[in-house]
Amino acid sequence: MSKHLRSGSLRASVKSVAAVRKAFQDHIDEMPPSLSRVADWLAHNTTQVAWSRVEDIAKQVGVSPATVVRAIKQSGWQGYADLQRAVRGHLPKEPHLLELVGEQPEQPTSICSSPVRGVIDEIKRTLDLVEPAIAPVLDRLVSQLTSAASIHVVASLMTVPLAEHLALQLRLLLGHVHHIDASSSGAWLNYRDLESNDCVVGMSFPRYAKATRFFLKRSLERTSNVILITDQSGPGLPDAQLTIRLPSRSTYYYSSNVALIALIHILARTLIERDPGRVLGNINAYDEIWSQLDVLRKS
Repeated sequence: MSKHLRSGSLRASVKSVAAVRKAFQDHIDEMPPSLSRVADWLAHNTTQVAWSRVEDIAKQVGVSPATVVRAIKQSGWQGYADLQRAVRGHLPKEPHLLELVGEQPEQPTSICSSPVRGVIDEIKRTLDLVEPAIAPVLDRLVSQLTSAASIHVVASLMTVPLAEHLALQLRLLLGHVHHIDASSSGAWLNYRDLESNDCVVGMSFPRYAKATRFFLKRSLERTSNVILITDQSGPGLPDAQLTIRLPSRSTYYYSSNVALIALIHILARTLIERDPGRVLGNINAYDEIWSQLDVLRKS
């Protein structure tokens, strides 16, 4: 048995989120498969504990809440609340500040590195974190999108261009997709038209606009199919059916969109594989319209 389990909580001895993460990594090999899977997920998504319920984590890993708690205790914590207090206690107090955004640990950059090489290395590190962030929730994400009568992609402030891009790609693949700027007066006209079989996808990245969160909360009054896409340190939305936390830390800008672009490509490939008739039918319909309007340059 771990010395931490004999003497009480590990919380007093950890000094950072990285130390919390390492506590799980150190115990993975000594656990049975189901507990090991939980510990591995917690090691890759440590900051998500700050805003999630134990039931949310259990759903994402595919185990029972009791299994999540057992894995936490076997790693040295008294329980989920004890772990959650430790994570919250070591989160940045101002997560929107440039140097503190996100989950990805900062990597040293050689003084001889060019700006191009530095950015490429950072992108590679971010992409290494994409699979553990997306793979556990991909099936549920695709199911919620494809089952919806209409999809509404919501954002505000600096996240609006990213939301517009996601909405455009989903419209091309699935049809019946709308973009909503949560800070605009027109947002509430869209809210008025929301139906129970619609899906609302909210995007919230630093600096976490209040308008997006308020719109999502109100949307839950009309449909339970609400998805939140945010970074790994952002506040969650307790009643959302699905939360996707993407690595977005950048030492060159306050938030990176690399993981979101990767998510769009992953969605495109998955949707084409699972429902080629619907996707190709939509793409062909758009091609036909563009051809009729003569808006494409002929080769």
